Amino acid sequence: MLFVVIGGAGILLVTYLALDYVFTQYRHTKRSRTVLLAEAMVCLLLAVFLASRLTGMEVLFRVAVGLAMGLLMYSALAVVTVETWRRMAVSDGGQGAAGSMQLRMQRLQEEYEAVVREINELNRKKKALEREHDEELFRQRKLENEVHRWQGGAGMERIRSLRVEDWTRELSNLSESQLESMREEFQRKVSEADAEREEALRVRAALAELQLLRRRMDAPNRALSEIKRALDEAEGRKGSLALEIQEMDRELRTWSHRGEDDSEDRIELR
Repeated sequence: MLFVVIGGAGILLVTYLALDYVFTQYRHTKRSRTVLLAEAMVCLLLAVFLASRLTGMEVLFRVAVGLAMGLLMYSALAVVTVETWRRMAVSDGGQGAAGSMQLRMQRLQEEYEAVVREINELNRKKKALEREHDEELFRQRKLENEVHRWQGGAGMERIRSLRVEDWTRELSNLSESQLESMREEFQRKVSEADAEREEALRVRAALAELQLLRRRMDAPNRALSEIKRALDEAEGRKGSLALEIQEMDRELRTWSHRGEDDSEDRIELR
């Protein structure tokens, strides 16, 4: 009799601990409650069937044995069921979130690398334009100095200044192709002219070339301004992406250190 009492108490304790774990450690949904209820019905029917197969015992004892078997079966089955759901929930939730973050990190890094390549290409173009600009600017200053030297000749400064103004005004109305033609014509006539006229022709050729340089430098200057603007925008995107990558890296590190900590939370079973 003592054995029966101890056994019954043990079965009740095991059942209590199992059901406490099943129903207090998780947030159940309508579906999970329905499944657990169905399992309880199956275990009850199975217990009744097994009790009915017992012979040579009193009815009350057979009911007690059947109830004990039913409680043990249901406790074991319910624990196995919720544990399976828990593992599935942790696996799906953790791997899904971590996988999504890893994919986002990969996309951010690819975008960052693309921006870095864009910045490198823009810097290359910027240096090429600056080099071209510097060369043309050096040529322009050289031609301006040549004009100023001729213009400032002793006793001729006033007259020559007026001539330079007239020639510049005439050249300003010509197209680039016409300026090219005029420059070539002035240079060709230099060899046929006397000393005084030779200097004037050289100055007129220099003025034509100055007009060409000033017009041609407008486009590179505009292109250089556009490149500088694009560089500023790209550097801004690069900084923003770097911050996003750092934040995503921190989140990934947090996930990697969580491990099984998720199992300590009350997981919602579906």
